[in-house]
Amino acid sequence: LTPNAPLSTYFLGQAYWAAGDKDAARQVWRSSGAIVERLNYLGWLTRHYVGRGDLDAAEAALREAMDLHPEWGPAYDALASLLWGRYWQKVSWALDQAIAYLPEGTEMWHKNVGRRHLLNGDWQNAGQALRAAADLQPAEWTLRFLVDALQLSGDLAGAAKAQVELEKLLLK
Repeated sequence: LTPNAPLSTYFLGQAYWAAGDKDAARQVWRSSGAIVERLNYLGWLTRHYVGRGDLDAAEAALREAMDLHPEWGPAYDALASLLWGRYWQKVSWALDQAIAYLPEGTEMWHKNVGRRHLLNGDWQNAGQALRAAADLQPAEWTLRFLVDALQLSGDLAGAAKAQVELEKLLLK
């Protein structure tokens, strides 16, 4: 009776989801904006679990976000970060998904392209992509990856410059 009421659209989506029609549920939630709130909550929940050291629960929250919105690039970016150094096959898959679903040319897209090149041992291309990401938005881990990529590619002067950028960022 009230198709635009937030609770109506939320529960209509829940009904579709419970009936197994996830595509219809996603469509209802996207049209009402309810999906954004849920994705934001799952992002917060992921950070909460990481802060508590519960990486399995953090991964589960990200998997729920991916199920809710299979093309939400930030979930794949976060999953690659969460699993980095632990499950390389899952990291590789998450990086590929992040690159596919994030807007091309953004800081997050370049960072994931750079990390993908790092994973493949392509230090020079990793350095270029990570430099592009750092130029768009300097961030601690982007700069840390950049320093590594530049050192491994043999660009020690570039690595030293990136290290200075990192140290300045950390002092803020």
